[in-house]
Amino acid sequence: MSALSLVAAQEQFTATVSAVEDAVKFAFRRCLKPQEYEEVLAEARAAAWNTWHGLIKKGKNPVEVGVHGIASNAVRYVRNGRKL
Repeated sequence: MSALSLVAAQEQFTATVSAVEDAVKFAFRRCLKPQEYEEVLAEARAAAWNTWHGLIKKGKNPVEVGVHGIASNAVRYVRNGRKL
């Protein structure tokens, strides 16, 4: 993956990262303190980016796969205690 295409992928991800943030807010709305919420949000963003980057490396368009599906999987990833 060239540096130019990586920058484009990052910009596209940044434009859609609000879906991940919304999914995390909803999933953990009652059970976390503010400090814990920030950590969970960071882990979910990392998991979503990892998925996004992996899809691009496989030649797939993450937007076509589904931004909300990627966000849901990131929440599930964090909820199960996984870390990158």
